[in-house]
Amino acid sequence: MKYGILSTASIAGRFIAGVREAGLDEVSAVASRTMKKAADFAARESISRFYGSYQQLFEDDELDIIYIPTVNVNHYHDACEALRHGKHVVMEKPFTLTSADAEELFKLAEEKNCFLMEGQKAVFLPVSEDLKDLLQKQKIGELRYIDFKMSHTNHPLDHWMYQPAMGGGALYGSGSYIIEYLLYLLDDPKLQISGTCQRAASGTDTIAAFHLKTDKDVIVSATIVTNVEFDSEVVFYGTKGNISIHNFWKADRLSINYHDGTSQQHCFPQKSEFVFEARHIHECLEKGLLQSPRMNAQRTIECVRLVEQLQKQWKENED
Repeated sequence: MKYGILSTASIAGRFIAGVREAGLDEVSAVASRTMKKAADFAARESISRFYGSYQQLFEDDELDIIYIPTVNVNHYHDACEALRHGKHVVMEKPFTLTSADAEELFKLAEEKNCFLMEGQKAVFLPVSEDLKDLLQKQKIGELRYIDFKMSHTNHPLDHWMYQPAMGGGALYGSGSYIIEYLLYLLDDPKLQISGTCQRAASGTDTIAAFHLKTDKDVIVSATIVTNVEFDSEVVFYGTKGNISIHNFWKADRLSINYHDGTSQQHCFPQKSEFVFEARHIHECLEKGLLQSPRMNAQRTIECVRLVEQLQKQWKENED
C-alpha cells in the first residue's frame, strides 16, 4: 500500500518511521499548504513526491491510504475529502470534535468501501497487550482504581493548541489516549464522566481533571496538564498490588508491585512506537476490512461522545 501524508506536522515523521520499520508499505507522497514546507519535509523524510496543496494529494491516483495529522478542527473536513476521493484513511487524535461528525465519517467510509481508523497507537503496543492479559488474569487481584497523570508542556503559548477555535486544549489533545485505552483494556465498559478544568487566558483548558466511573466497579481518576511538568504515569490498583507504566501511550515496559514487597518488570524493546499500529493497518487492508477490530467505530465514537459531554459540562458550569 502507498501512503500519502497530509500535513508536515511533527508527529508525521514519527508515524513514517513506524511504517518504514514495519517494512510492509511505502510512504509515497506528502502535502503541505505551501510548496516549500512540503519540499523541505519530503527532503528530510526521503519522500519522492510532494505537493503544495492538500487537494493535489487527494487527487493522486497512485495513493491507497492517507494519514491525517492536521489541526484538530480540520479533521472532519480533511477525512471527508480523502474518503470522497476513494482513499483509505488513518486519522490522528482527536478523531473529530463532535460525535455527529464521527458517525458521519464512518458512514461515508462504508459507502465508499474505504478503511477508516483513528490513529491510537497506545492500544497496539505489546506492553498494552501484556497489561490487558495481566488484568484479565487478575495478577494484581481485583482491579479497583486507576490513576492517570499526563503532562504535555511542549507547545508555546502562540501554538494553535492554545486556540479554542482550532480544537486546542488539554482534553482534546490527550483525553482520547486515556478513554480509548480504558475501552480497549476493559472490553468496552459503560463509562460515566465528570470533571473540572483550569483555563488559559486564550480560553483553552490547560488542566483537565476528570473522573470516570465504570459499570465494572472501577473508578478512574485522570489529570492532563499543559502548563506544569510532572512525570506522566498510569497506575492500576488491585487488591493484591499495582501495575505502573510511565508514558503509557508509547511505553515499552511496565512494573508490577505486589503487597508482599516483591516486584517484576516486563520489557518489550522497540524502535518506533508506531510500528505496531502500522502493522495492524496493513493486516486490516490485506483482509479487506473497513474497520479495525481493535480501534473500531464504536470505541472512537464513544470516546468523542464522552469528551463532547465533558466539554458541555464545563461550559454549562461556567455560564
